[in-house]
Amino acid sequence: MDLSAAKRLLHNSPFHQFLGIQFEKYESGEVMLKIPFREELLVNPKLGIIHGGIIASLLDIAGHYAIFSVVGSKSPTINLSVDYLSPAINSDLLVHGEVIKIGSSTGVADMKLYQSEDSQKTLAMGRATYKHS
Repeated sequence: MDLSAAKRLLHNSPFHQFLGIQFEKYESGEVMLKIPFREELLVNPKLGIIHGGIIASLLDIAGHYAIFSVVGSKSPTINLSVDYLSPAINSDLLVHGEVIKIGSSTGVADMKLYQSEDSQKTLAMGRATYKHS
């Protein structure tokens, strides 16, 4: 599915708007999203650590758009697994999603999350299964 359709879907979600998600890369089977840092994402402003629920959501969103880029339809999450490797601290984030497999009614994607200043260090990773039509 083309980038303009993905942008329309992205901007129709109040949650995605709140997060300020932007596409950095959008190709068939692969996406990179950028999320600008904002204090509302922190679990505790004194610690400067971004909430794990936000991290899981960003991984899920990247996986969804990777699947969408291939099948062209909304794809609800069936299962999501997240591994937190290091805290995300006071930083813009990048999240990469890549399709692993597209079946007749489901798709699987792998996702990785990075701080934008250090896109070599993976902070969290996930794998998700999505239902598509």
